[in-house]
Amino acid sequence: GGRVLLAKLKVDPNLNDSGLRHVALQGEDLVTLGTAGVHVYASAARRWTTLAAQEPTAHFAETDGRRLLVGLPDSFLVISDGEVARRTTLEAPLRQILPGAGAEVFGLDDRGRVLKLDGETAQVLAQADPGAPPDARFTRAAAVGSLFVALGPDGILVHDSAARRYSFTPAAALPPLPVSDALLVPGQGRLWIVSQRSGDVRSLKIAGDFPAKQLSVESHGSAARAVARARADGAGLTLVAADGTLLQLASPEAQIVPQVGPGLPEGLRPVSMAASGAAYFFASKDRLWLYNQDQRGWLGPMAAPEGGAGLADIAIAGDRLLG
Repeated sequence: GGRVLLAKLKVDPNLNDSGLRHVALQGEDLVTLGTAGVHVYASAARRWTTLAAQEPTAHFAETDGRRLLVGLPDSFLVISDGEVARRTTLEAPLRQILPGAGAEVFGLDDRGRVLKLDGETAQVLAQADPGAPPDARFTRAAAVGSLFVALGPDGILVHDSAARRYSFTPAAALPPLPVSDALLVPGQGRLWIVSQRSGDVRSLKIAGDFPAKQLSVESHGSAARAVARARADGAGLTLVAADGTLLQLASPEAQIVPQVGPGLPEGLRPVSMAASGAAYFFASKDRLWLYNQDQRGWLGPMAAPEGGAGLADIAIAGDRLLG
């Protein structure tokens, strides 16, 4: 019984029942976990061996006792037959251990990351990026490829919904941006940022890795007037001013140029815009206008499609204009 066993041992003073957390029987050997670390008692040799002097932070004992999975502050151990069968290096202590299929083992560390613990070093399966401060406010947002980008007075948040990664850049690390009245237009490799009040045009480029994405802001001049609509056009940008003027930025390196042509018979206050080739359609309430970029001329106003009174948006599908 237990009394006979203890009588035969020279017990380490740290090995006492007050600090003992778990005992597993593997063959004829006893493996103990406690405040003194991880120890094994070999019944044949009648002696204790220290497998680890650190206090475990997490453990999982399989039902048959053949494997004991132990998390230490800097490593993960698989203990089998009273010996360390595998050791995996950790960057942070484990909080929870969960065995998978076969030899797979997963863990959750105190940084909130999900790890795969099958090799010499832990593989990060899911990061736990801090994201934005809890009191951060955002006023504008747009999808840029696979990324979700949100702008606000406190900074810019970049989120990859598929990878569940976040990166936040505080406003103090960026040049001033028109976050309160910005039109956000995804473009080729950048996000266009247009001030509706002033017509100033900037673009945001995103590089680097999570959680420290590198953001760079470029200035592209100004339309020098209020802007109602903006649309990405190839590598550039097309703007519709509040006074009906059409302007174009052919490329990020070009200047903003008005597309001069015959004036409109009346002011244009568009609510939506659609384009097909060189033709730009503009909708305003129950009327439509067409601007031909090649001819630099306007056509309209035209009646909206049947049932299109009070248009809120228009779109082109094939050879049809939908409203």
